[in-house]
Amino acid sequence: MPAGVEVRREAWATAIPTLKTVYDRNPATRRGGLVRQKWWWQLRPLRDTGLQAAVAYRDGNASGYLIYKRADDEFSVDECFYDDAETAQVLVAFAFAHRNTVKTYIYRTPDAGWLGDLLPEPGALTSTTRAFGWCEC
Repeated sequence: MPAGVEVRREAWATAIPTLKTVYDRNPATRRGGLVRQKWWWQLRPLRDTGLQAAVAYRDGNASGYLIYKRADDEFSVDECFYDDAETAQVLVAFAFAHRNTVKTYIYRTPDAGWLGDLLPEPGALTSTTRAFGWCEC
């Protein structure tokens, strides 16, 4: 694991300013992403109950986050943003630290980038491409 990067679970309400800061400065959000208003961050956990936040810190500063949910035997990542490869590695390690308690991982992302090479066994993955969106119409 990269030195100087740690992940902390944080309560949604207190994590909002940190999540917003990482989201707003991430280049991926400027390639078709949205400028999220404060109400959006507050509405999200009300709409999607069970969401949790894991924030990565590099030398005390937020460098990435996961928005995820654990339900039954499934670990679902709904959003992941990070500043650098080391932070991505730590966030993936955090998610897969749950592998003894879940059978299925779901990773939803608007990013076409591939993080499979960070996984212990990338050949075991099944990948599906679908239209990305927050609303089911």
